[in-house]
Amino acid sequence: MAEYLFLFTIGPVQDFIAAARRTRDLWAGSQLLSELSRTAAKTLRDDYDAQLIFPAPDDTDKDLKKHDVVYRILASVTTDTPKDIGEA
Repeated sequence: MAEYLFLFTIGPVQDFIAAARRTRDLWAGSQLLSELSRTAAKTLRDDYDAQLIFPAPDDTDKDLKKHDVVYRILASVTTDTPKDIGEA
């Protein structure tokens, strides 16, 4: 098995910003993207034993709930087929 840097993004974020008519719409879109990113990062960490680089939770932040998660996730994965992780 080889070790890879795995980067993925969720977006396009600009569509959420452009669709916002009010501040609360912008906030709701931001929270939605943050929750989606948080779930993706947790899945990558828990299901594929990836070491998260960004966001980098400390040992007390097991659920990634202390802060919002941005739409880019960077992790180190050990696998023979990184393409399969990306497709999943």
